[in-house]
Amino acid sequence: MSKKNYRIDFAANTVTVTKKFLEEAESNITSTAFRDMKALRAMGLTIVVKEAKRAKSKHISYEQMVHYISCVENSEFYMARFAAVKNEAASKNEQYSRVLKWFKKTFPHFNDMPEFTSDNKIRVTSADYPAEEDSAA
Repeated sequence: MSKKNYRIDFAANTVTVTKKFLEEAESNITSTAFRDMKALRAMGLTIVVKEAKRAKSKHISYEQMVHYISCVENSEFYMARFAAVKNEAASKNEQYSRVLKWFKKTFPHFNDMPEFTSDNKIRVTSADYPAEEDSAA
């Protein structure tokens, strides 16, 4: 029996199988998967189908960008810049990549733990705007 397509848990009396293994076992009676599944069922094990792992997306959506910007100090200033960049990018190919490039440049610490101001806004150290311009908003 091939062990890479399933895992037996004798304590729980279960066998966890991959979806592909189960489909092969159910569709081809001459396959190794069919013989393995028959032996597992004969052992009286409960069959559990393994859930596919979702890949973590590294994609930052526009919605996430807007939400983050709304939480930072001087959010009105950055929201206006975001809207301007998004509007400018709409006239170009690869609109999303242009906006994302601006967002990552503007908020290089997006993935870091935030630091807060006294009024509970996220403190930003913007990479593309001088500090005096940030405070002008």
